[in-house]
Amino acid sequence: MDQAVFVPLIRLAVRGIAMQDVLNTTGRVGFARRFVPVFSLFLSIIIISLLLALGAMEVLSAARAYVAGEGLWSKAQRDAVYSLTLYARTREPTHFERYQRALSILVSDQRARLEMDKPDFDYTKAYSGLLGGDNHPDDIPGMIRLYRCCAEYSYFKRSVSIWGEGDTYIAQLKQLGGDLHAVLSSNAPSAKRIEAILVQVHAVDAGVKPLEDAFTATLGEAVRRIRSTLAWAVSATISLLIVLGVYLSARILGQARRTEDNYRLLADAFAHHRRRHHDSGQQAAHRDGQSRVHDHHGLHARGGSRPDVCAAAVGENSRPDDLRRVGGRALHGPLGGRGLERAQER
Repeated sequence: MDQAVFVPLIRLAVRGIAMQDVLNTTGRVGFARRFVPVFSLFLSIIIISLLLALGAMEVLSAARAYVAGEGLWSKAQRDAVYSLTLYARTREPTHFERYQRALSILVSDQRARLEMDKPDFDYTKAYSGLLGGDNHPDDIPGMIRLYRCCAEYSYFKRSVSIWGEGDTYIAQLKQLGGDLHAVLSSNAPSAKRIEAILVQVHAVDAGVKPLEDAFTATLGEAVRRIRSTLAWAVSATISLLIVLGVYLSARILGQARRTEDNYRLLADAFAHHRRRHHDSGQQAAHRDGQSRVHDHHGLHARGGSRPDVCAAAVGENSRPDDLRRVGGRALHGPLGGRGLERAQER
């Protein structure tokens, strides 16, 4: 076969192997292009939705912790008033100790509030203050974050203001407890002085009760507003993410489909191109074989020897199949084996 035909066919075969490898991996690449980006997109949406839901739950949990903390504060305030009254009546030191324990809860909450009001507050002091207020340790970080981020929120701001008003009464109660302890510890305690102190203690208790009710109502309304706001925000965000995910998924799938169509068109064009080269190569090989057979007959008719015929028919660039084909035709040509022997005898 002619080198001009043989070399392009070799190159075409090599390219065909490479193209076949590409086409064999097209299905796997198409699957990855289709589903991996879509799966990653919706996985991101799920993760974001979970984070939003967890954030909303943390905010609500912190708000509920303040409601529970208000209950602890109110109980401690009543215990302080009750223990101080019993101490004035019985003069038992155990009642004063109970009063001090209850008062420490109120004072600890006050320290935490004052610390969290500072622009550059100390987290450790705020944490220890809320912990001293008998709040659960797991609720304290959320309570601090909620206070720092929502202290200016309308309903929460009102609750903080009521909390500050209640602390003024607690300061008065602390002062009255110290005065009562000083009177009862004296050598000649005055009954009138003790009664006057108890009247002031009950006045403080009466002034605190409306603040407790207002704090509970305001904080409850704040919790309901926060819950509805978070529910709306989370639902709207998740809905937007789902719509965006569907839109982007359609874009990704459409692009992957167009890419696969381009691969198919390329494969069809290459197969057509390869068939044309194969057909043209066969035609060239057929013409080359015919021309060499004709040359062989001409040489044999002019009395050429068998080696000369084979050398002329095969050529330098022919394949072994051509050699066998041309050699067979030389042996079984028009003269046959006997004709060749006669030619050699001559």
